Amino acid sequence: MKCKCGCGQELSIKASKEAQQPSRQKRNMGYIRGHRHKGHLHPNWNGGRFISTQGYVLIYKPEHPFCNGRGYIAENRLVMENHINRYLYPHERVHHINGNKQDNKLENLLIVNMSEHMSFHIKNNPSMLSHLKNNTFAAKFTYDEIKAIKLLAMSKIMKQKDIAKLFNTNPRTIRTIKANKRLYHQKVII
Repeated sequence: MKCKCGCGQELSIKASKEAQQPSRQKRNMGYIRGHRHKGHLHPNWNGGRFISTQGYVLIYKPEHPFCNGRGYIAENRLVMENHINRYLYPHERVHHINGNKQDNKLENLLIVNMSEHMSFHIKNNPSMLSHLKNNTFAAKFTYDEIKAIKLLAMSKIMKQKDIAKLFNTNPRTIRTIKANKRLYHQKVII
């Protein structure tokens, strides 16, 4: 017996036998687990299109190689990919010229790299530049400071948030140093 959702997958022998028995409690029978309320079968389905918390229009395309974990991809990327007849590379960004994230007309979209994209936004919002310059993760640590941070964090003499205040950084950086992870955003002077 095949799944009722239309995916074409076969049900297990046990599930197909139970699906043939009439019962009000077995309303999910005939479906593979998770298939009954998936996609267009879900009661809240709105055509596979919704607006994310960041304001972008997302489209349900689970077959797209760069979709997120739920199977959605930004509509602006899809429009640009259709125009240039190839998938966008992960480092390529699609900039909305008029600033409206929901206006995905081709004449409003522009392919840029990350640094060009940041420069567009800094030109439109100069306060963003001062935020980037004053950010706490731009601090520099010497090799000795990293050793001291690691020693304090490992010995548990101080809490990580207190160590972060002492070295004028955030606790996440202290956790990164403690875990021996590479610091991409820190300039380490040895």
